[in-house]
Amino acid sequence: MSELLKSMTTRVVGVSFDNDDGTSRQDIISGLSVGEALLLNYHEYENEPAYAVTDALGNCIGHVSKELAATIYQKYKDCYFAVSVDDITGGDSGLKYGCVINIDIYDSAPDFSQNESPIAAMVDDSVSAPVQNAESIKTNRVYSVMFTVIGALLILVGLVLLLIAPLGGAAAIAGGVLSIIVGRKYKKS
Repeated sequence: MSELLKSMTTRVVGVSFDNDDGTSRQDIISGLSVGEALLLNYHEYENEPAYAVTDALGNCIGHVSKELAATIYQKYKDCYFAVSVDDITGGDSGLKYGCVINIDIYDSAPDFSQNESPIAAMVDDSVSAPVQNAESIKTNRVYSVMFTVIGALLILVGLVLLLIAPLGGAAAIAGGVLSIIVGRKYKKS
């Protein structure tokens, strides 16, 4: 049975930057929800320990602070971590999104047979985060744009149809809203 060594809450830093692959950390954060499992991925930045915070698909949303990264590396680098979204801040009235995470540090691997959290993951500097290939990301972006455009067109047609055939107009608007929702799902994946 693993023992909880430390539990902490911290703000993710660097959330306003874009990732090297061009993805927007702001867009990724906007698709997260409170309680969602995240991962810490070790790497070195300027010869110092650093931990990227990523979603389950390996999309980086930022990092833990330089000071916290040094502490985690010095005291807990061989431990297991359960990381989850504690709060999403901002996003309203043009404010940038922020993310507060909860990190539970365990001394050993969780024993899933004893109903411990399956979101705990070992931080291992030899394993990189799961990453979608570029073709998959491009396909998802195409589908996202396609469904969003179709949704907008259906809503416009639905508004015109409301004058002629209210039931058909309502159905077109509902289909448009559904299409936009599907488009947002592709954008998040």
